[in-house]
Amino acid sequence: MMGDAYDRGFVLVMTAALAAQKDAGGFAPLTRLALAHEADGKALLAMARDAEAASAQSDAYALFRAAGEKGEVAAYEGAASSALALARPRDALAMLEAFARAGGRSYTADFLTAEALYALNRKRDARSHYERALAGAASAPANAKPALRITALCLIRLGRIDEARPAIDRLLAAHPGERGIRAEIGGALIDAGALGLASQILEGQG
Repeated sequence: MMGDAYDRGFVLVMTAALAAQKDAGGFAPLTRLALAHEADGKALLAMARDAEAASAQSDAYALFRAAGEKGEVAAYEGAASSALALARPRDALAMLEAFARAGGRSYTADFLTAEALYALNRKRDARSHYERALAGAASAPANAKPALRITALCLIRLGRIDEARPAIDRLLAAHPGERGIRAEIGGALIDAGALGLASQILEGQG
């Protein structure tokens, strides 16, 4: 099949299957095929989301970026998120600048901008973006995972640990058993110097 003419349906079926299996290693040939032949931004965006779900972040970044260049503006946010997961904050900022130039605006983009600046040790510059992201998350639907996560992380990054605790509790209650969330929250608390609370969260006592 890979040697035949490009078949969008086949690639989409395969990326969905890999996402379901959490098989990051299988994405590379499909990504190369899609980047070489796929002209539809929506298809690229679907493939990128599958790659992200499988934690194939390099593939997700390339596919999200390609989808953005094909007119799927929201894909630039996905590319920024993948770039941060790959410890590439400058690439994240470039994708967020592309998002803004295309008319994109969201509290999640503010949060990603803040995280990229934070990773570059530009913590003072990051503060205003954390504050805007926090305000935006407050108007999101109750118990929406992105809003719960962003609220907790913004409060931690801003040093408002007492306020962060109930937000952390709501996030963990809404998504029990998700170790990735505990690891992320615990790491942010360690960065903020809240070692006791970090220990509770990481040990599953919080």
